[in-house]
Amino acid sequence: MHSCDVCIHTVDKKYTQTPKLSEQEFSALNIGSHKLISNPNALNDTVWDSSEIVYWQLDSQYEFLSLSQQTSLIKSAFLETSLLTPLKIREKRKQTGDAHIKINWLGAKDEKFFKDRGSVLAFAYGPQDGVGGDVTMNSDHVWRLDKTPISVKDAFDSGLIVDYDKNHPDNILKTFDPIHTMKHEAGGHSCGMRHLEDENLKGSAIMYPFYNGNRVFSKEDRNYLFELYGKSNVASRVSKFMQHYMGRF
Repeated sequence: MHSCDVCIHTVDKKYTQTPKLSEQEFSALNIGSHKLISNPNALNDTVWDSSEIVYWQLDSQYEFLSLSQQTSLIKSAFLETSLLTPLKIREKRKQTGDAHIKINWLGAKDEKFFKDRGSVLAFAYGPQDGVGGDVTMNSDHVWRLDKTPISVKDAFDSGLIVDYDKNHPDNILKTFDPIHTMKHEAGGHSCGMRHLEDENLKGSAIMYPFYNGNRVFSKEDRNYLFELYGKSNVASRVSKFMQHYMGRF
């Protein structure tokens, strides 16, 4: 296996680089194998062969979201990619073989890459054998599906944080939407999408390098996906459906 490109999703411009596996040691491991197609427009110059189903598996969980919530948000992250293109992505079931994409929630104590990089929300590998496609979400951040703010006292009482300034219990804690970041990493990078770095897209594109909270692919995101995989038969009808679907969380 040659080195995989890794893409980082962050709130800090300091960490927009996409290091090679040989340059950064990450803990994610994967034994799934899938047919691959060379594509110079893709992360790692490779895309999944859409003639086969790509399977994903949740390996470790975020303790403040239920298993059903996490399963649902992962499915949602992959849904638009699957609907827009011929690529089909499914949850691994017992009757299927190895998962190609492993998804983990890990904090700094378990994933050393996060230790000195607190602003990094997650990282993912582009399509490839081995670790290719794997996603690691930073569980040290506070993730909320409803996107609502929370005071530091309420966060402490809920176990989300271990300490806070008792003189300012009403300070608001920064929280993040797990659907947005999971879609950026899984629906995007895991399927071969690189960052879209045009600053004009910072408020619209899921694949913009920095967190913006969007849940539905922009026109530019969609066009990039079409470059990698082509259009599905229902691609022209997907956008309105996704706006409605993502609003249910």
